[in-house]
Amino acid sequence: MTHRFLENSADQDHASQSQPFASDFDAMTDVNSGVVSGCTPTANGTGLGVNVASGVVVVNGAVVSVSPSTPAVTLTAADGTNPRVDLVHVNSSGTVAKTDGTAASSPVAPALPANVVLLAEIHLPASTTTLANTHVSDKIIVIPDPRVAIEYSGAQTLDWDDDVVNVDTSGGAVTITLPDNATYNGKAFIIRRDGASNVVINRAGSDTFDDAATSKTLGSDGAGIGIISIGDGEWKIVSTTGTVT
Repeated sequence: MTHRFLENSADQDHASQSQPFASDFDAMTDVNSGVVSGCTPTANGTGLGVNVASGVVVVNGAVVSVSPSTPAVTLTAADGTNPRVDLVHVNSSGTVAKTDGTAASSPVAPALPANVVLLAEIHLPASTTTLANTHVSDKIIVIPDPRVAIEYSGAQTLDWDDDVVNVDTSGGAVTITLPDNATYNGKAFIIRRDGASNVVINRAGSDTFDDAATSKTLGSDGAGIGIISIGDGEWKIVSTTGTVT
């Protein structure tokens, strides 16, 4: 999906959604925060709920996984006379929340709270009871993933925070469990064994590897495997090194 921080007025329910507010500039000038992947905001389709997709954000330099419920937030009831502009954002705990604006004939967005990543601006017309996607302005600013590698020495289920994974097996064999393939569509992992014992890589649910295997074993020190999900239930093997069975 293409994220457009400022929209053309013709693409929105209200022309004011194409106008920048102070909260927009606060988000644009925060060079230590943004969205690495996912987190796309949409209308829930029922009531005033806002959905936010799972993903990864960086808040003040810290990488945070986001796995919100559905809907992620529910807006406060609309004013009976005037429209209102609300903000949807996520904090350093991965919690999605909202900040209410003030209803007015020409409303403006409220101040963006500190230590959050802005995800959406909602222009809520007066008396609205069901939110539509035309009310939701995607405010995501995509930034590069700052992580390089992470090391585990015990059993671990991988998630969005993991990319290059070094597994220390000096204390014995370690089991690594992959996340759900469909949920992690587009996610890639590089997993490397570092030590004398095996690393066993297990699937989630009924997922498989693209050679129909249900698990993989890194059978030699320095062995590694690179895999990627395209959301079809199979982890595609991109590369291997050393003994991988």
